[in-house]
This record gives sequence, structure tokens and C-alpha cells, in this order.
Amino acid sequence: MDARPREQPKRKGLIAQLGDFLRWMFLLALVTITIASLGLYFVHSRLDEEIRLYVENKFQKNYPNLVVQIRSAHRVEGSGIELRGFLLSEPIANGEPIPIVYVEELFAECGTEL
Repeated sequence: MDARPREQPKRKGLIAQLGDFLRWMFLLALVTITIASLGLYFVHSRLDEEIRLYVENKFQKNYPNLVVQIRSAHRVEGSGIELRGFLLSEPIANGEPIPIVYVEELFAECGTEL
């Protein structure tokens, strides 16, 4: 028989347990903030694309014989909507449409509350 006393695993002290807890909480907060930031970015970029499509469709309904293109749209909090690359062109049977109106930047003041 072995007469050596059994070694018990060392228990961490209160300060070491608190350090482990804080480290895990910091990691959890970092992951949560990262996921929330990516989610907000996705929602805002998707919202801008939906605004662009909506405005483009509105113009297309009002001008059915013309080709309407909008490069990008951006919602400006509390001010309105900024449209970039607005193009109205006349379609032709063989080739590229003929541009009639091109506006590089157009700002529409309106309510932008969600």
C-alpha cells in the first residue's frame, strides 16, 4: 500500500475566480458588441437599398416610356434622403438608351423616422 497522502487539486482563490469571471464577461461583451454592430450595418445598408428601389419604381411608374436608374440612396437621419446618380433616358430599339437627364446628387427633404 502507498502511504503517500493524496494530493487534492488546488482551489482558486476568490481573486482568481473574479479575474476569470471578468475575463469571460469582457469576451462576451466584445462578441455581443461586434454582432450588434454588424447587424446595424446590414440593416442600414439594406434600408438604403430598399429606399433606392422604391424611389426608382416611383419614377418608373410616372415615366413609363423612359428608363429610370438611381445609383444609390442614403437616408440622412432627421433631414431626408440623398439620391446619387439619377438618370432618365429614352430607350431606343438598337443600342444604349439616350440620356435625357442626369443628376449627380439630389436631396429630398422629408421625414425619415422609422
